[in-house]
Amino acid sequence: MLIRFLAGKKGSVATEYAILVGLMAVAIIGAVATLGDKSESMISTTADKVTTATKKAGK
Repeated sequence: MLIRFLAGKKGSVATEYAILVGLMAVAIIGAVATLGDKSESMISTTADKVTTATKKAGK
């Protein structure tokens, strides 16, 4: 039954969609991981600058 499904047109379309969804998931995970690291660094830098400016203004 599985072999007939994969050999038929419906099976090939389903397989193509599964591959497409898998590739999209990999791309999304990669983008989120990359952007997550960069935004964390940016927020940390901004927080440090605000802390430094606050300490200088308080003196």
